[in-house]
Amino acid sequence: MVSNTPEKNLRIAVISMFLLAIGLGAFILYVVGSNQKWFDSKYSLYIFLPNVEGLLPGAFVTLSGLKVGVVGEITFTEHNNQSDIRVELKIAREYADKITPSSVARIKTMGILGDKYVDISLGNPREEPLAEGSYLAVAPQVNLDKLLVNSESIVEHLQETTEHLAAITGSIRNGSGVLGKFITDPRTATQLTATLNSLSRTMRNIERGKGLLGQVVSDTALAATVSQTARNLEAISRQINSGKGTLGKLLREDVAHQRLVAVLQQTDSLLIRLRGNGTAGKILKDKQLYVNLVQTLRQLNLLLEDLQKHPEKYVKFELF
Repeated sequence: MVSNTPEKNLRIAVISMFLLAIGLGAFILYVVGSNQKWFDSKYSLYIFLPNVEGLLPGAFVTLSGLKVGVVGEITFTEHNNQSDIRVELKIAREYADKITPSSVARIKTMGILGDKYVDISLGNPREEPLAEGSYLAVAPQVNLDKLLVNSESIVEHLQETTEHLAAITGSIRNGSGVLGKFITDPRTATQLTATLNSLSRTMRNIERGKGLLGQVVSDTALAATVSQTARNLEAISRQINSGKGTLGKLLREDVAHQRLVAVLQQTDSLLIRLRGNGTAGKILKDKQLYVNLVQTLRQLNLLLEDLQKHPEKYVKFELF
């Protein structure tokens, strides 16, 4: 029994060392896995999120890209009368003066695997640092599910657009439509070329001052005349609108307008009478009567002329 005691003690010592090594290894793995510096002084800030989007305790916390801490506890809580998720940010105290009320936290993705972490923007150096236990503002989060739904809709529209383009190109290859005929029918290209050549000649003639349009473009005197005419028309229009002149009064004054209407009505009544069966109407309608009347007037005119020249033929004076 005495000889077995050293062996038993040795066995206990070996087992104890093995367990201690396992515990130390587990502690080291935990420290490495939690990304924490256990011997650094830290303080806690908090953020509220409606959705952590896969953010886990132990994830990195960076300050403008520089690692300054880790994510602590993630718990459900109420904020502004609604349920949110409170995320603790354990940050090294040496960076406390860099985080102020103007700092904003954002959830970002790191690496191909999409690990989430929190990045904090640098605050205004003229502001007081946030005290421990304060809450950081959070930038609006991008809803990946909504983004995927929108991207699916965009892909569908893009597919429809591609199909439409394929149909259009097929119609063009078949010679359908104006563009198809232009590409497949050489006569259309020839006509278009002729039209362009004609247009080019017309533009050259205009530049040289040929034709009415060319004269208008190149002749400064004609252009000045046209401009003066336009100004005169504008002045006349302004006078008419202001009620000046006969036409302006007709447009602006009710009395002048009523008088004109009365004259027109009387003229219309006179024309109706002339078209009737009266003497004037017969003169207008009966050609023979008109001819006879003209001849009578001529003969009367001749008689009056002869009377003026030879009064003795028609008037005789005798004194007793």
